[in-house]
Amino acid sequence: MEVSRGEDFYARKVENKDGSEQYQLLKEHLTNVAELASEFVGQFSDKNIGYAMGLLHDAGKYSEAFQQRIRGALVKVGHAKAGAVVCENLYEASEKNVFMYRLMGMAIMGHHNKLSDFGTVAQIGTYKMRISNVNDIEAYAADFATEITDIPQVPKDDSRMRIRRPLVSMNGQSNSYQQKVVIGFMAQLYGRMLFSCLVDADRIDAQNYPDSEASKIMNAHKSIPDLQIVFDRAMDKFQKAAKRTALNDIRTGIYRDCLTASQGEKGFFSLT
Repeated sequence: MEVSRGEDFYARKVENKDGSEQYQLLKEHLTNVAELASEFVGQFSDKNIGYAMGLLHDAGKYSEAFQQRIRGALVKVGHAKAGAVVCENLYEASEKNVFMYRLMGMAIMGHHNKLSDFGTVAQIGTYKMRISNVNDIEAYAADFATEITDIPQVPKDDSRMRIRRPLVSMNGQSNSYQQKVVIGFMAQLYGRMLFSCLVDADRIDAQNYPDSEASKIMNAHKSIPDLQIVFDRAMDKFQKAAKRTALNDIRTGIYRDCLTASQGEKGFFSLT
């Protein structure tokens, strides 16, 4: 089955209870996700970064194979790599924005799976290896460019500015190695926050189509104190049912350490 030029491009198909089907336009989905991601990223960085990620994240759905699949063809096709390729092309054009576009590309690449290590072309499962295997984007790049024409430029060094900010308080007391550790930690945290913003925006729009009833249910959540009561009960039940093993003893110790840390000063914590 071939999709004729001039036909609509779809992001998803929803089957209603009465057996009918509804299709969300791809451009509508990309715009919705862009607006949501822009709002989320704007809480800690430049909102254009979120908007650009939203527009690019499903660029691969413009492919012939995906449009056949959504119309019923039994074909397996991925779509997350294409937007990352566009990011690669954008940073190559901007030259000085390599760092930001790479973080955006990694978030887009993993938005249906997980963040990958950057790695090399030779390392299986890494970002560089996966992006090197995208060969057919030229076949549908024109369709994408026709519908999506307003990709904003992301600010130069926005992330670097915010990542380097913690170094100001060090007063020159740290050496270059310590600075690299801090910058590395802040960079990965910043990248994870971008990833989270994109994933949340994508899932919220999916829940909202064809209506917003699912999101209304999701938003009717309990307060944090109420959730803590539910969590504590669930964990107590879980621990009582768990077998006493050396591994579970270690897990229990880690859990108790986390509880203890939660009572101290607020900050960022790592299990590793």
